[in-house]
Amino acid sequence: MRTVKTKTCKNCHACHVFYTRYWFQYGLILKHYCNRHNRLTKLTACCKDWQRKKPEFDLSKERFDAAEENIRYILEHIPED
Repeated sequence: MRTVKTKTCKNCHACHVFYTRYWFQYGLILKHYCNRHNRLTKLTACCKDWQRKKPEFDLSKERFDAAEENIRYILEHIPED
């Protein structure tokens, strides 16, 4: 695992990317939402409650079965020209 040099909101486990809607599309803004303090924060902000990011992966059998089912559906509905 790589080491973290600065403990900022950008690499904190409690902070997440914040999306906003512009007309008919979604886009990122340069702020994060802190679940710990329930507020928007700047990427370079830091606090005493900083936590190391934990990798989270969903490798369950149900997820792969759903993906295979979606691929089968797509292949059945694509015309073979």
